[in-house]
Amino acid sequence: MADRTDEFFSLARSIPATGAMSSIRGGGGAAASLSAGSSHQQPSGDVSSIMSRPPPAQQRLNDNPALLELRTFRSAASEISRDVSTTSSLLAELSRLVRTGAGGTRMFADESANDRADALVLRIKANIEGLHSRLEDASFSLERSKRRLGKNSQAGMEASNLVGQLKEDFVKTTSGFKAVLEERSDGMKDTNDRKRR
Repeated sequence: MADRTDEFFSLARSIPATGAMSSIRGGGGAAASLSAGSSHQQPSGDVSSIMSRPPPAQQRLNDNPALLELRTFRSAASEISRDVSTTSSLLAELSRLVRTGAGGTRMFADESANDRADALVLRIKANIEGLHSRLEDASFSLERSKRRLGKNSQAGMEASNLVGQLKEDFVKTTSGFKAVLEERSDGMKDTNDRKRR
């Protein structure tokens, strides 16, 4: 069995003895001692400062504005990624409508489908414009953070890879939207030409 004598004495010295000793002197016995022991004591200044100190990870963020900027960037990048995905889903729906007759080789069979396609075009266009602006802002924020962190910062390189992937997804969505618009425009032109004959 390990000798824990030193540990015991260290613990004993750390226990405040004033309350217990006064209870014994006053003749209160065990009940008084328990009562004294149960009274709330204010933590010492050292303990209070330790308890109020932020966790190490948060302290690092507070001490380094560039890391805090990167955290904000990652949150913005997550929202951009979600909105690119949403826009891609809208584009897939528009593409299906066009290829099944809405602006393809023939016009929509009913006006409600045509209205839906028009609404999708407007919404996708607005989304793409907003995403372009947000990607530019995110890229600017990242470059500023990388200058502070240094070019070899792992966090900065990971963030750069993330921006590259977001831009690639965005370009694919934008190119797909242009292709669907051209397909719809060609289909509508063909339909109008047939009507004139």
